[in-house]
Amino acid sequence: MKITKYILTLTLMMLVGTLYAQQEGNNTFYKDQMNIVNPAFAWAGNTTSLVMASRSQWQGVKNAPETQSFIASTPFSVNSGIGLSLLSDKTFVEKQTAIYVDYSYKLKLQENLDLYLGLKAGGTFLDVNVSNLETFSYDFDPNLINSKQFNPNMGAGAYLKGDKYYIALSAPRLLNTERLKEKGGIVSKATDKVHTYLSGGYDVTLNDNATLKPSVMVRNVVGAPISSDFTLTLEYLKKVEFGGAYRTDGTFSGIAIFRALQWMEFGYAYESVTNNSISNVSNGTHEFFLKFILQK
Repeated sequence: MKITKYILTLTLMMLVGTLYAQQEGNNTFYKDQMNIVNPAFAWAGNTTSLVMASRSQWQGVKNAPETQSFIASTPFSVNSGIGLSLLSDKTFVEKQTAIYVDYSYKLKLQENLDLYLGLKAGGTFLDVNVSNLETFSYDFDPNLINSKQFNPNMGAGAYLKGDKYYIALSAPRLLNTERLKEKGGIVSKATDKVHTYLSGGYDVTLNDNATLKPSVMVRNVVGAPISSDFTLTLEYLKKVEFGGAYRTDGTFSGIAIFRALQWMEFGYAYESVTNNSISNVSNGTHEFFLKFILQK
């Protein structure tokens, strides 16, 4: 009940005031969905692939965030690739659907060192439906109105890939956009600020069968604390991968990835938080992805 009131209060703040915060969602499998935040990954794998992912946050909490994504990428020419990113995110009365096209170009720096540069273009459809809000009056507040709009945007990213490591930097949406506008002298807008993402990872070979894979993802936006994911997994026989992750907001995750087939990967993560106000009413967060490698 407490968390439901919290979500309601947060949503009303978005409708009657200006809110500066981290709007873009987090995901545990950031390495497998990197195209969403970094267009340079559109061809970083040098394969034609499809990725479908889903994240159900705070199970047991009504109207909690739900996210689905679809990513497609393929080579375009000798040194370039293109991709498509679709992201649907729903929280309470707000639904956002982002559609972006990615372009990535590869620069050969050394024999085992490539630099990928990417551009992203598209936009986000915003749909706010307040008709299901529970109010404490028989008369519905006229300031709470349904809203539909489209915000075009663009992004850029870079990805440095070595034999056993990678470093990536990106800003998927470079333009500040307003979700709602001022009407009747009442400020009713939420501003989407520019997010920057810095990530990196290194593969540590333990023996012929096992590889340790530490990685980190750092997210930054003006007006909100920096959020960081620290992930550590162990890959065995290139078939299975197990490990865990910690996010600096007090979130812990268990991770499992299976590669039984050369053309398919499946990953599942269970996430829990140390915040008592959430953990007391939530059964945790479930996240999974399914990847198909169509051509190498």
